[in-house]
Amino acid sequence: MAAMTEERATQYREKLTATPQALSGIREKIRSHLGIWGLMHIADEVEFGANELLTNVSQHTGSDECELALVLKDTSLRVSVSDTSTALPKPRAQSLVEVRGRGLTTIAAMAVAWGAEVNSETNGKDVWFELSVMEGELAA
Repeated sequence: MAAMTEERATQYREKLTATPQALSGIREKIRSHLGIWGLMHIADEVEFGANELLTNVSQHTGSDECELALVLKDTSLRVSVSDTSTALPKPRAQSLVEVRGRGLTTIAAMAVAWGAEVNSETNGKDVWFELSVMEGELAA
């Protein structure tokens, strides 16, 4: 079962197990918070990116345990996923025949910034991306 905490009105964090069943509920919570914050114009991008990072947890880390965070800043929204692996992700070279492996490349194209770093406090890593909250200012 997921444990949820809300810190201030500009943050949402939830510890969860990144399973397909949990992802459906998370998408609803993401849209709910974006609606409260007046950010529905970036809902599709946030939902896609968060889903991609959460799916990567279960496919590449050996554990489904993670934490999702949405942090609203002055001009951007940071979406991050923390997990228990220290292996940093790398975007793959694109292939015309591969049906998987495009998620990080797509996130990099739509975000104003993205990254991954080892988190010594959790003995894992944080993978994140930021989107502009200004209407019409998604990365081109």
